[in-house]
Amino acid sequence: MMLATAIPEGPAALLPRSWRTNDQIRSQLAPTVARIARESGVGTLVQESVLFVYPDSGAHWVEESAPLQPARQAASCLSAEFAAREFQADGGSGRRAVILRFGLFAAPDSGLSRQIWQLATRGRALVLGDLEGYTTQIHASDAALAVVHTLGGDVPGGTYNACADPVTRAGWLESLSEVVGRAVGPPPSAVRMALPLIAPTAEALARSIRLDSSALVATGWEPQFPDVEAIWRAVGAGVG
Repeated sequence: MMLATAIPEGPAALLPRSWRTNDQIRSQLAPTVARIARESGVGTLVQESVLFVYPDSGAHWVEESAPLQPARQAASCLSAEFAAREFQADGGSGRRAVILRFGLFAAPDSGLSRQIWQLATRGRALVLGDLEGYTTQIHASDAALAVVHTLGGDVPGGTYNACADPVTRAGWLESLSEVVGRAVGPPPSAVRMALPLIAPTAEALARSIRLDSSALVATGWEPQFPDVEAIWRAVGAGVG
C-alpha cells in the first residue's frame, strides 16, 4: 500500500510551498515504493489518489475515464498513479495495481474536520465556489475499508473513485445545519469566488466534482457513511 500524505492545514494550505513535502511523497516516494514492491515480488499495490485530478465538471457525473486536469496540489498524484500502473504493467497478469481516487476526507481526528465542525457550531462554514457546485466526501473509515476491500484480490487492477454520495454545496450546508442544530452559512459570495483566483491551492476546493463511485461499489465495496449527513454526525460524535 502507498497511502502516505502530508496535507497542510489551516492558512498554510493556501501557500504552494506548504505542499512541497506532500508533492515529494507522491512524485518521489511513491515510485520508490512501487519499485521496491516490484523487486520484492509483491502481487498487489494500492495507491491513494484524490478527486482533484479531475477538472471542474459542473453537474455532470465524473467517472474514472473522465479527462484529467489536476489542481496545483494534485498534480503530483499523477506521478504516483503512473508508478502504480508501471508496477502492474511490468508484472503481466500476475501483478495488480489499484488506484483509489478518494473524495475529501472527513474524520473526528482530522484537524481540518475539527475546524469545520467548530466553525459550524458557530454558524459558519468553509465553503468556496458556486453553491450549486458539487462537493464529494468520504469518511476516513470508509476509505480504509476501500483499501482493505481492494487488497482482498477480487477487485481487478485499475482506477476507482471512492466516495459517499456527492451533494451540492448548498445541500452540504443544509445537512451540516441539520447535524449541528443551527443554520450554517457560507462566506460572502465575493470571498467564495475571489479566494480561488488569488490563492492557486484554494482553486481545487471551488471545483464542482460530482464523483461517481459506482465502479467500486459494483465490486462489493459499500460505504458505512453513505452521505454527508451520516459523515458529519459521525464526526460530531467523535469530536464530542
